[in-house]
Amino acid sequence: MNGRRELPKGWRWAKLGNKDVAEIGAGNSAPQGLEYFEGGEYPFVRTQDVGREGKTPCLLETTDKLNAHALQTRTLRLWPEYTILIPKSGASTFLNHRAMLGRPAYVSSHLATIVPQESVLPEFLYFFSLTIDARTIAPDNDYPSLNLPNIAGVEIPLPPLAVQERVVEVLQQADMIRRKRAEARRIADQILPALF
Repeated sequence: MNGRRELPKGWRWAKLGNKDVAEIGAGNSAPQGLEYFEGGEYPFVRTQDVGREGKTPCLLETTDKLNAHALQTRTLRLWPEYTILIPKSGASTFLNHRAMLGRPAYVSSHLATIVPQESVLPEFLYFFSLTIDARTIAPDNDYPSLNLPNIAGVEIPLPPLAVQERVVEVLQQADMIRRKRAEARRIADQILPALF
């Protein structure tokens, strides 16, 4: 990172793709055909699921669910809980939506996956991901797409785990306030027209 600032004692700069920071990957191509989804019970995350909330530290619900037939006949990876998802292709790439899986799930190939490793708390990495503007790491701003090496090359200021815990506590409180404000705004938007 050009001109990166000096960090407090005990902190270090690290690339997301470092083996002790995160495993960078991508989901699988979506099975084509209703026979893979009828009666499904295994969550399959698409970009629309990530975009539904825009930013969520606990993605649980998906529009589509795979069935046993899909798992038996297709090569699909089950991503673990706390995997962070970033849209990497298509119109939603530059909207900077982010999600962290609240349970294990299968993931579409249009999403990059970031699996936290031992030196970083999942929640810390999720909140850091909110600071990444996709336009700054995209190879071409005229074409909404991210590639995995660009994501892996993003540098993160990494404090010790105890400091990460304190940072996460503060950011979770701020996120809770943000969500309450958004909910209050939504309710006001529904009530005000009815009053007038």
